[in-house]
Amino acid sequence: MRKISTLSLLATMALATGAARAQEERLSLDWAFSDEGKAAMSLPRSAWLETGTLVIYDARPEKSERTLQTVDVSSGRRRDFVDAGKAVGQLNEILEPDEPIEELG
Repeated sequence: MRKISTLSLLATMALATGAARAQEERLSLDWAFSDEGKAAMSLPRSAWLETGTLVIYDARPEKSERTLQTVDVSSGRRRDFVDAGKAVGQLNEILEPDEPIEELG
């Protein structure tokens, strides 16, 4: 019985600490308009191809991990539509920009 009381007390303290910490973290305009804030609040951009394929670009992952993906609408499964590294390399070869492109997006 004493173990249950101790566990209950520890659980209550943990919840109270978490709630207090959550109240300290407030949204700010600076955060909302930062890259992190914009990414957190964004939705993937999408387009339907004539073949019935749904293509999306999700800006929420890290920039180095972003790529175009296709979505199987029956299962929701995503697959890379292009190899982002190869696409960026080919864009740099074709466009020859002053500063090399490092990621899609």
